[in-house]
Formats: sequence, C-alpha cells, structure tokens
Amino acid sequence: MRNLSRTDFFTWFGEFQSHDLSQLPWIGPLPGVIAEIEAYCRIFRSAERLRNSLMDSLCNPLTGECSVSYDFPPEDKPLLEEKLVSILGCMICLLNKGREDVLSGRSSFINSFRISDVNFMEEKLPPLAIFRSEMKRYCESMHVTLEDYLTPDDAKLQRLKSVCYDSGLPRGDDYPCHTLFANWNLVYLSTKKENIESANSEVAFWTGSQVTEESLKWLLEKGFKTIVDLRAETVKDTICRKALDSAILSGKVELVKLPVELALHLQWSRLRYLQL
Repeated sequence: MRNLSRTDFFTWFGEFQSHDLSQLPWIGPLPGVIAEIEAYCRIFRSAERLRNSLMDSLCNPLTGECSVSYDFPPEDKPLLEEKLVSILGCMICLLNKGREDVLSGRSSFINSFRISDVNFMEEKLPPLAIFRSEMKRYCESMHVTLEDYLTPDDAKLQRLKSVCYDSGLPRGDDYPCHTLFANWNLVYLSTKKENIESANSEVAFWTGSQVTEESLKWLLEKGFKTIVDLRAETVKDTICRKALDSAILSGKVELVKLPVELALHLQWSRLRYLQL
C-alpha cells in the first residue's frame, strides 16, 4: 500500500461515498435479512454481559467484595443509585421489546418496509437503526453516570457501545469484530465500483468509530501508525484517552485531529486508520 499525504487522504475521503442506501451505516440492514438478526443478537449478548459485569463490579456475589471506589459523599449515593436503576430499567425494557420484535418475525412490517421509505429527517428508519439509536443513548447516559466508579479493566460497556454504533452490515472474515470497532470498512484508492471489486484494488485507509483500549491494542498489533480523528465534538472518555496518550508518547501511533462538522446521521464512523 502506498503512503498517503494528507491531501491525498482528503481527496479520497471526499470522493468516497456509498450510493447504495442499504449500505449506509446510519441505515443498516433492512428488516428480515440475516444481517439484521445477527446485529440484534450481538447487542443482546453484549447488554447481558454488561449487566452481569456491572452487578459483579458493584458487589461480587461470591466474595462480597466491591471493586469500585465509594470515595464520594454519602448523600450522593441515593442519587447515583436512582440514576443507575432508571437507566438499567429503560435499557431492559428496550431489550425486551427488541427480543419480542425479533421473535415475532414482524412479517407485516417486513413485507411493507422498503428502502425508498427511508427518510432521516422524518425519522423513517428501519427498526434496527431506531433500536441502536435508543440503546446508544442509554449507553452514553450510563457511561456518564458510572465513569468514576467502573473498574478500569471493565471494557464491557465499551463493547456494548460499539455494537450499538455499528450499522450491523456484514463484514469480512479478516475484519475486527463488531465489539472492537463499529462500522469498520475499507476505503479504496479508486471510487469506481468495478475497480473496488478487483482483487488488485489498493486500500487507501480504513474507517471505524470510537477507539477503545481494546481496539487500540488491536490497531498496534496490526501495524497501524496513524489515527485521523474527524470528530468536531468533544469526546469524554478518560480510560481510552489515557491508553491513547500513552501510545502517542511512546511513538507507537500518531493522532491527527481534523475536525469536520457533519449532519447527525453521518456521525457514525468518524475515525480513519492508516498504515503510514
């Protein structure tokens, strides 16, 4: 793969876009296809693991030991518990509804929904896209609420956030799993479909969403040297930030911030990874 200058990068980034609505990450797979069911199941599994881990972190049922810090004023404890119960309650209700929808088959909806019905401004999206959006909001709320209390080595919340950000579209066997990177994909030097489908197509860079401690380790193991962050918004994630800062200081990776303001429905995959 050739080295890309920053000018090259923006040239390819500006030219690359999907003309197939069903392949856009903010839409994802349509109702009834196997990719949709697989995406639902990934979220269900990740949510269950997070719930179990959260309960163990707050108080291990076997040892009775608590692995989180309770060094905060006693008067704050009821408020924290209330927030946590509220978020977990909403999340569980949404998960139960999602399971019921999947198990019911939704035959009438599957037969009536068409890609031409999609309209982001009117919130006409496939059920999976709506489900992921709501789960993502609950994850963000839980992250803010528990940021000071989750153990540093507990990555299950990050994994759930990743699968909620992910569109659910199928990916290659050699791609990282959905819990590591949401919307991981290749961007080729040529934007012509016939060239992309060729076995000799040259990769310009890879796209994906939020870097986590686990995904950063994967990037370094695979030889990635540069992360281009296109997000204009401020992302608060202390644990991931520490791991990334450590990798930058050691010279293992370079972080390039090039903020780009995008519409809400395009904010699903805002990082680019290069092996420069």
